[in-house]
Amino acid sequence: MADGTKILIIEDNPAECAILRAALEKWGFTVFASSFGKEGVSRAKETAPDIVIIDTILPDADGFNVCRQIRQISGKTQPKIIIITDNVDAVDAVKARRNGCDDYVVKTADCQAILKAIEKLI
Repeated sequence: MADGTKILIIEDNPAECAILRAALEKWGFTVFASSFGKEGVSRAKETAPDIVIIDTILPDADGFNVCRQIRQISGKTQPKIIIITDNVDAVDAVKARRNGCDDYVVKTADCQAILKAIEKLI
């Protein structure tokens, strides 16, 4: 499934990022990570990921705005974008779609919801 797929995680919580990164690497993905929205947009330019996973709340940005910025800079090679959140109430599906995300999921300790979202998108 992973077969060369590159994933960029934009997540400010180091523990959650480490758990997600370890799971994705275990599943065979090449993983990049950023803790801040602005840095994440730059990493998206540099790495041209196939999928970007963005937390809704970042220290320097709103995850929905980061999604929109990545959509604007990506050109022809549009990555799939998944918005993630700790709290289902924080996710506004209409806002997520309006800002260009392809899916959104609630974070879980086993990362299965994120894996299912990735499988749908690749």
